Amino acid sequence: MKRKLFRVIGTLLACMGVMMLTTSQRLSPHFDARPVIAAMTRRGIINDRASWQTIRAQTDDGRQITSITQLSHLLQRANRHSFAVSNIQQVEHHQLPRLVTEHRLKFINVPGFFSQRRAIQKQYWQRLQALLKQTSPASQLILNFASNTGGLAEPMIAGLAAIIPDGTLYTGLDNHGRAFPRTLHHGHLSDSLGQESLTFQPPKRLYFKHITVIVGEQTASAAEITLMALKRNPHVTFSRTSDCRLYESE
Repeated sequence: MKRKLFRVIGTLLACMGVMMLTTSQRLSPHFDARPVIAAMTRRGIINDRASWQTIRAQTDDGRQITSITQLSHLLQRANRHSFAVSNIQQVEHHQLPRLVTEHRLKFINVPGFFSQRRAIQKQYWQRLQALLKQTSPASQLILNFASNTGGLAEPMIAGLAAIIPDGTLYTGLDNHGRAFPRTLHHGHLSDSLGQESLTFQPPKRLYFKHITVIVGEQTASAAEITLMALKRNPHVTFSRTSDCRLYESE
């Protein structure tokens, strides 16, 4: 399961950079999709290059695309992790981590999260840091990523930094096969493939004998990237569930 889950990480990294570019575009009276198509061609991971070349030819490299909906559909045909929206607010979601008790077990729900506002990002990672500290000392820690569909990996990694060893967290590959390592060192998370750097107050190291990470069918994108960072901790094991509702009670 681990091998299958993490094999796609390099692909996801490049795709997220393209998504951020498309969502940040401002619509004008004369809608122009050409910069997005060019960025996808240059930076995106294309699942089927022959099909993408056909899309480019049929749309005259984006000149014939007339709406955000059409653009988003074509981007998803290239790679299902890429899409376009007219306003970045459409993809913001601010649910915060929380501590849950179920069947006498305590675990931390780590939800998907996306916001460009650094103050809201800080709320997320500080809440997650506080919950980890609250759970310690204990021999076992359970983290629930079952319904985490992604968003931004940076606040998730910062929130879990107390249990993620410093060093190279993962290495992403662009669509030319070039490697881009991402590192964590004393509270500084380096940038990589369009993902921004982040500097935060490094939390005190916490040690758990067993760390179980619950994943499910919805675990994707930035959540998988965070799991790649967690995988560097030798005490982490992964458990798959087909029913994320089991871990979502208040």
